[in-house]
Amino acid sequence: MATRNPRAAFREPRDAGFLGTPSSENRPLSFPYNKWHASQWTVNQAAAMVLCSVEAARRLGVPEDRWVFPLVGLESSHAVSLLRRERPAAWPALSVLATAAAERIGRPVAEVDVVELYSCFPSAVRVQQRTLGLDPGGTPTVTGGMAFAGGPFNNAVYQGLAAVVPLLREDPAALGMVTTVSGLLTKPGLGVWSARPDGRPPLVADLADEAATTTRAVEAVETLGGYEGPASVATYTVTYEGLDPARTVVVCDTADGRRCVAMSDDAAVAAQGCAEELIGAGVELTSGSFVPI
Repeated sequence: MATRNPRAAFREPRDAGFLGTPSSENRPLSFPYNKWHASQWTVNQAAAMVLCSVEAARRLGVPEDRWVFPLVGLESSHAVSLLRRERPAAWPALSVLATAAAERIGRPVAEVDVVELYSCFPSAVRVQQRTLGLDPGGTPTVTGGMAFAGGPFNNAVYQGLAAVVPLLREDPAALGMVTTVSGLLTKPGLGVWSARPDGRPPLVADLADEAATTTRAVEAVETLGGYEGPASVATYTVTYEGLDPARTVVVCDTADGRRCVAMSDDAAVAAQGCAEELIGAGVELTSGSFVPI
């Protein structure tokens, strides 16, 4: 999509082989992600939105074919850290927003015509696709995503909205959805827009209370070395020195039902984590470090 977006910061085509292979042009960040998997926020981009009443737009002479209307503006300010989420790869709070939005627009959000998902990392896109019921084989962006179109820090949602609005003007019957991510899939936001008002006030709300009832959390170990004994890997990442895997950081389910973090500076373990799936593997924890068992 970015190759067809004249406002994209990086329009050069990139194939899957290049994206998935660490190199000097695609340095590894933290497994499984390399530079061109991630949002590129050091870009010279900006966008803005003018929000006003219909009366003000008419008074100022704004042509009606330039108008767009917010139908939904939802967020959840309820925050549960990644360490404490019962299911690290799920996002119940976003599901709460999607359900409320669907009730307001009269259709599942998966049936919205134009979609721009917040795309800081591939996992953010995948989790949103699953939660919102979007086709996992689809391309839920009109900009090309934050890695290639550019994702200026704290303004990427405006960039997405600025790309969605012209498409809504071209097709006033269409609905456009723009999402946002706060932190590590912590506090979601979801907006639905249309160039054709439906005569009802927009649904604007913070659904933190509803999200809190659906986001199940587990107890966490208080300190890095606060648990010793057997555990299983719930999720993990690997950091690098140059192009070489160097350190493995794991989030573990402990034998007593809590969560903890542990690390290993064994390069062989790091290399194994980049070549084989470690989720579900057994480990032994001692003083904040781990060894596979």
